[in-house]
Amino acid sequence: MTEGETQLLTEETQAPSKLFLPSLTMSYFVTMAPFLLIGLLLIDIGESFDRPVGVIGLIETAASLIGAIVAVRHGCVECAVPP
Repeated sequence: MTEGETQLLTEETQAPSKLFLPSLTMSYFVTMAPFLLIGLLLIDIGESFDRPVGVIGLIETAASLIGAIVAVRHGCVECAVPP
C-alpha cells in the first residue's frame, strides 16, 4: 500500500464533523414543515365545505399512498434505463 492510498483511507475513516448532527436535525424539521402546513390547510378546507376534518384528512393519506406508488415506479424505471 502506498502513502497516497494510506492517506486516502484515513481521510475516509475520519469522524463526521461537529455540524453533522445539527444539520441532520435541521433537515428533518425543514422537510416536515409542508406536512404541518397541509394539515392546517385541510382543517380549513373541511370547515369551508362543512365536511368532517377526518374525511378531509384522507386526502393527505391518499397523497402519501400515491407518493409511495410513484417512488416504487420511479425505482423500476431507473433500473430499466441504462446509464
